[in-house]
Amino acid sequence: MFPMEKTSDNNEMKLILSGAYGRYEELLVEKARMTKAAGVQKMRYIAVFGELLTSIEEERIACMRIRRSLAFCEKGTKDGERIDGRALRARLSDEMRPYEENLRRMRQSLDGCRHLHISTGIQVQKVKRWYRLLLRRLHPDLHPDTKENPALAKLWSEVVIAFQENDLSRMMQLDLTLSGMLADEGMEELPIDVSNLPERIDQLKDDIDAIEKSDPYQYRFLLDDPEAAREKGRELEAELSSYERQHERLSRKLSRYLSDHHLEIVWTI
Repeated sequence: MFPMEKTSDNNEMKLILSGAYGRYEELLVEKARMTKAAGVQKMRYIAVFGELLTSIEEERIACMRIRRSLAFCEKGTKDGERIDGRALRARLSDEMRPYEENLRRMRQSLDGCRHLHISTGIQVQKVKRWYRLLLRRLHPDLHPDTKENPALAKLWSEVVIAFQENDLSRMMQLDLTLSGMLADEGMEELPIDVSNLPERIDQLKDDIDAIEKSDPYQYRFLLDDPEAAREKGRELEAELSSYERQHERLSRKLSRYLSDHHLEIVWTI
């Protein structure tokens, strides 16, 4: 499954570089914790504002669709062509597909966040301890074999998911699975890569700083401030009203254009 290798040299190197290694490990855990926290705040944000955000996107897409329909009709009129509804529909289908797909994902996210469950502090701490243990044993930035072996890479992906979902029983099961995989290969633990630790530490610091400044991580300050949250809701409601008015104006404009030019859209089969 993966190459057998003694870990004594790596363990000795780990002891030599224990200070840097310990710092690196702490930063790996911190990056995972902050990534998880940002995900939780994003779900909270969607749970509170998702309905408005989805409605805004629906109206925005509707406005785009009418504008493109109008542009299609104007070009057809200029060229002296009949307005072919079938061609218009095909063009809109192609051009609007990415926006419709994004809207579909937004709706899915909203459905998933409607009944958001926040785990207890005790459970979170237990999951964090198990994550730290599995990080030491399996993290791909520490163990080259994890990157190179599909079974180990899949196992690590499952660890990350279990950590994000605060699934304690799954974390414990994955630890046993890893032990079994190593035992089958006659290994106690995977070899550790401690090369270029100073550079890797600097990169982790940059990664953590970027997460801390990201919108999802910053959402907590908005959501934990009732007045700020109400103000955000009012801003989104105003944005939705603006798009609704724009939608209405564009619809009238398209209808008026067709009427003024004595046109109708022909939906050919």
